[in-house]
Amino acid sequence: MAASHGSSSLPGDTPRMRAIRERLVRFIESEVRPATAEYEAHVKSPPPGKSRWDIPPIMEKLKKKARSEGLWNLFLAAEYEEGAQL
Repeated sequence: MAASHGSSSLPGDTPRMRAIRERLVRFIESEVRPATAEYEAHVKSPPPGKSRWDIPPIMEKLKKKARSEGLWNLFLAAEYEEGAQL
């Protein structure tokens, strides 16, 4: 069941922030949730030579895709070009 993401306003809520939030929700629903089983399988039963503490390969794939969609480092201040320039 998908979580409810109502349109309630937050302090500082802007059209740009709402657009980013919608893109982020779509990314979570279309990319992150489907990858959960692969992530959990890696942690539960790591491949030979790996431990449960090694970063599962699916995480690197998700990070790369999030970066390419401008959904990475959202917390960074506008001065940092690596962030979302919020």
